[in-house]
Amino acid sequence: MAAKPQRRGNLTTHRTAGALTHRVNATMTDMVASNAGIKRNRLPAGVKGVNPDLVLRPSTVAAFKDAARASGHLSLSLYLELLRQQLEDEHGALPVLSPQIDDEKELHTTAA
Repeated sequence: MAAKPQRRGNLTTHRTAGALTHRVNATMTDMVASNAGIKRNRLPAGVKGVNPDLVLRPSTVAAFKDAARASGHLSLSLYLELLRQQLEDEHGALPVLSPQIDDEKELHTTAA
């Protein structure tokens, strides 16, 4: 048998609504708490952000996230934007790297 709706002013509630609300609030609290206090990268009006498809080692991601947190709880995207700007200011451009391929590291490229 379905729960009978109860009328409270302009709101109609159900007896089981409290349980659902608690589960939703608990889930949302967990999601919010993990990003609390993070400074985000805000792009200027009209600039569209790009979400690149990257595959990184977990240790690389952890290193960047640790550095971003130590830099004042920055988001990863804001940290990378600021790092890029700092490297360009110091060296005039981003460094050009020449990866070395050995037995433990593989470089996969796709021809255009």
